[in-house]
Amino acid sequence: MFDCRAPYNPGAYASLVKEERSASSRTVYATVFFAGAGASAGYLACGSSSGALSVWNLDDALGRARAADASGDDDAAVLPRVIVDAHDGAVYSVVSYEPDAGDADSRLLCTAGEDGVTNLYRVADLVSAA
Repeated sequence: MFDCRAPYNPGAYASLVKEERSASSRTVYATVFFAGAGASAGYLACGSSSGALSVWNLDDALGRARAADASGDDDAAVLPRVIVDAHDGAVYSVVSYEPDAGDADSRLLCTAGEDGVTNLYRVADLVSAA
């Protein structure tokens, strides 16, 4: 908490506010749907304020959601299959790129974050982890 009796340090205060905000909430800034490498399944990737890139297998997520509905568990969370610490700070952009439509292994996900870094991930690696 900010103490008005102490010397004001804007950097420390900004860090404290950011830490408190990220501890209590997470905002999704970017989403992209993409196909898995060599697979028919669809995937969803989200970039958030925590700096994480979260990946869901849509077939699996929908199956788990339907099973929860059938059992009457309305509050069941469908969690991502893969979470990558992509950036120091928020992820503001997630883009799917397929340079060669005939080569499923060439598919990439690109993230851009508050830290000024752009990362590339092979879809095949993310899908195998999911």
